[in-house]
Amino acid sequence: MTAFFTPCWKSALKVLGLALLLFQVSLAQEQPGILAERADINLADESWHINADFSVRLAPVLEEALLNGVSLPFVAEADLRRSRWYWFNQRLTAPTWQIRLSYLPLTQQYRLGNAEGGLSLRFERLSDALNALGRVRYWRLGGRELLQKGESYSLGVRLRLDTGQLPKPFQLNAMTNREWTLESSWLRMSVNP
Repeated sequence: MTAFFTPCWKSALKVLGLALLLFQVSLAQEQPGILAERADINLADESWHINADFSVRLAPVLEEALLNGVSLPFVAEADLRRSRWYWFNQRLTAPTWQIRLSYLPLTQQYRLGNAEGGLSLRFERLSDALNALGRVRYWRLGGRELLQKGESYSLGVRLRLDTGQLPKPFQLNAMTNREWTLESSWLRMSVNP
């Protein structure tokens, strides 16, 4: 009799363990934050350009603020350094790219706008706007002479919510509430042109 129940319990525990694992994976995917997925550097039009992908998920507090008219400023940062054996690595350039995510209640659309005012994209759904925000393409790093053949370089990229550009009352919230802190870790890669 016990020989029949033992295999049943083992298979039931396996199914329960698999269900628990899938539940944890689904929770990890829904966590708010920014995850740096990949980055690369290309030479095009006599300039070096960065392409990077980030996965962006907003906390419910940020979504509520966005729907109430607060524009969320994001900044993408890059850090290019030349490796040196005799001293610290030399920083060659550290460009930033600023973009704002806002909600337009009259048209019920989400808007991504460049800080310089040149780029303006509109989306029906927040998920589409966040996907576009996380796809950084053709971001100019510098001219052809920036990287020399035979040298070794280190490139780091990240995306974060720039809480310093929020309205003052929300800057206080950002200092006291962790849900307002939204940034990816630095994604580092070595570059050998």
